[in-house]
Amino acid sequence: MRRVALLSLALFACSKSPGPSDAGSDAGADAGPKFFWSTATAAYQVEGGLHGTDWYQWEYLPDGGEWPDGGFHIAHDDHADDGDDEYDKYAQDFDLAKQLGTNAMRISIEWARIEPVEGQYDPAAIAHYHAVLQALRDRGITPMVTLQHFSLPLWI
Repeated sequence: MRRVALLSLALFACSKSPGPSDAGSDAGADAGPKFFWSTATAAYQVEGGLHGTDWYQWEYLPDGGEWPDGGFHIAHDDHADDGDDEYDKYAQDFDLAKQLGTNAMRISIEWARIEPVEGQYDPAAIAHYHAVLQALRDRGITPMVTLQHFSLPLWI
């Protein structure tokens, strides 16, 4: 878990967005802490195509050797694996968030993409999440990264 925390700090440290203690009015007067009007997502729930996680395994594989009634753990066969394809459509989603007037967005990093096998990091996945964070900043939206939300790589 220490490795996950260190990697998350490295991802987030690539640039600094203003936080509540940094915010003030444009005129320079101290306006107090900045209010964040935010939206939130979880990678596993919106990205789609996440096969290397514990939750993917739970959704699709039998529980204790026996299939649940209906064949899967998920009603109507609505799996998160289908997702909303935010992995590829994040810019469109961030444009919508900006249109809603949000100035912050809580997102999560899918660690099964970053470190799919213990000790092996995927540079393309790391670059993707850098692009996601930059896309938020480019829209004036402060990224707030959840270090661990919902799912873990299978190797853990």
